[in-house]
Amino acid sequence: MNPMPYIKDNRSKAGHWEMRNNTQTRKLDATGLAEVKAAVERHNTRRITPAPKTPPTGATLRAQILTEVASEVKPLVSRLYRTASGRWAGGETSISIKIGTPDAAGGSETAYSDNGKWRGRNAWLSVSVQPAWRMYVRNAGIAAASGLLTTHAKLTAPNTWTATWIEQGRGFELHAVSGTIFKTTDGDFIHAASMAGVAQVLRKRAAAAKAAGAKPHVAAFLRTATANEIAALYGKVIVKRADSLKAGNCTTGTDSWINRHFPGRNSATIAELAPIYEAERESRLAAAMLIAILRA
Repeated sequence: MNPMPYIKDNRSKAGHWEMRNNTQTRKLDATGLAEVKAAVERHNTRRITPAPKTPPTGATLRAQILTEVASEVKPLVSRLYRTASGRWAGGETSISIKIGTPDAAGGSETAYSDNGKWRGRNAWLSVSVQPAWRMYVRNAGIAAASGLLTTHAKLTAPNTWTATWIEQGRGFELHAVSGTIFKTTDGDFIHAASMAGVAQVLRKRAAAAKAAGAKPHVAAFLRTATANEIAALYGKVIVKRADSLKAGNCTTGTDSWINRHFPGRNSATIAELAPIYEAERESRLAAAMLIAILRA
């Protein structure tokens, strides 16, 4: 028997039931009345004493943490590192985020169009981050320090972290590199193997700033000019890897940036760099272009 036609909501107790008092209910035999009363009691008992919630298992908690962290890290990987592109075939990139010790890898495979006529590349990227990534990395403001994904970090001194970050290798390769991240007074970041390396970069930045002080109008122009304006005036100037290092950019960031934008090259013209600079307005890219302009 279905007891529901003989049951209604209790107006004085929200969420509770009571038996209807009408002709249809009064026609029930003893067995029917007992079934309706039992249904009402079961429902009201559950309202008073809800079923205990099953505590989540360790595996469930780990899966939840991974899902939440991956939702934040995947977009960073896609933005900061090379991904596949293809018009007729390929162009898909799968990104895997793991929780664990420092590790990163990347690669690609051949992909064909549906008709088999065109060939392209699909890429895969894999990155491992620490369990408390959001607390020690994201909340510290170093998730994408200097355009490099930080995967593990421990604050060891004010504005100083022992950390692991991801560098762009050849093709779609990714490498996990450990060392020191230092935040400067102007908000920039330096990646180095140790604080000795940080000190060396700071000395180069001081020397570069002194050289730039001789022609402040050039630095001011780069800060506000459009890509077309920069290319029109300085487009033929060649910016070398050495210029970036002389400007005080760290080796790890310079090489990763080159591998991402100009793989296999150690130089580019300002005409090639200007559109990237206009899109990102990276102060360290401007510093490298300024050194090249002063050298030229």
